[in-house]
Amino acid sequence: MNRKNWLPAVLLSLLAVGCGTEQAKEDKQETPKIDASNISLGASPLTIERIDTAMMNIESLAGAKAFLAKHAGLRSDFLQPQPGAIEAATAEKIFQTVSNPAYRKFYGEVQKTFGNGDNLHAQFEDAFKHVKYFYPKFEVPPVQTVVSGLGFLSRDGAALSVSDSLVVVSLDFYAGPKASFVPNVPNFLLRKYTPEALVPSVMGVMAERFIARDPQDKSLLELTDTETHKNVIWAHFVKEKLLFETNHFKKVKYTGDRPYTAEIGRDCPGAIGRWLGWEIVRKYLRENPNVTLPQLLANPDAQDIFTKSKYKGE
Repeated sequence: MNRKNWLPAVLLSLLAVGCGTEQAKEDKQETPKIDASNISLGASPLTIERIDTAMMNIESLAGAKAFLAKHAGLRSDFLQPQPGAIEAATAEKIFQTVSNPAYRKFYGEVQKTFGNGDNLHAQFEDAFKHVKYFYPKFEVPPVQTVVSGLGFLSRDGAALSVSDSLVVVSLDFYAGPKASFVPNVPNFLLRKYTPEALVPSVMGVMAERFIARDPQDKSLLELTDTETHKNVIWAHFVKEKLLFETNHFKKVKYTGDRPYTAEIGRDCPGAIGRWLGWEIVRKYLRENPNVTLPQLLANPDAQDIFTKSKYKGE
């Protein structure tokens, strides 16, 4: 996800699904309560196609080729490592993955985690209803669940793909930390690959389409146990003039995924700039109660949001 204009993206993902994070739970009492249960998703109801089941039922190389022929969109958008990849090679990789005994055993754990998909359907439906609440013209894309051998089959090792017309999610990435196999990422990032994180991850990517940006603004304002040390964090950002920082490598230190933010201290969580962005947006909404979420997201001026938030580290 492009981290520019992080303030509105954080807000949309939190309001849409609560994100399932500890910070979201802490902030719950101050997050506007929205009842979207009666919102209609329109003429095209949410559909979730369990393609992962079809993939695991492939019994031969010919079956893998037939699968690719049937799912051309999935093949071009998610499975093949690059556009124009040789279809035969992709089919061979699929058959190699789904016929592996250890992987088949692991898939049994994935099935146990997600069951018949009813819970996943309910989570997506709730998330999409919240988006529809703010954006009535939003059209719900179909969702397809697949397996990718934890990225072996997907382009760039991706766990998901999100577009206006299709959402693809590789369920094996989200089986949880106790599964036989987990994504090949540092331990502190595994929290992003749990069943609870799946829908928030999709919504975080989807938020991009609603965000207006100022292409000339390259400052950190465009990106951007913690509650106890708010003043310390804010003092550091002010002292180092980080809100107006334009150096990419320096910005990443505060917005990228890290086990902790060393520049502030080992007890300071990584990506602290994202948390600060949420604090600024939350204060902005309190100070400007007549601004709607669509209006906020349509505002490309991060400086304007910051100024009108009157945030001072409180």
